[in-house]
Amino acid sequence: MKKPLFADLSLLLVTIIWGTTFVLVQNAIDFLEPFSFNSIRFLAAAIILILCLFFF
Repeated sequence: MKKPLFADLSLLLVTIIWGTTFVLVQNAIDFLEPFSFNSIRFLAAAIILILCLFFF
């Protein structure tokens, strides 16, 4: 795959992911308090990081 095409597709993928998570975060903030939401986010990130460090 040519580098410009790969760069364009990567940028498109990042934009889609960012846009999707923006909507999900807005809906989650309506459901949870901000501190609870951030606690869950950071806990999930920490668990994923620990698993990545453990396996790799």
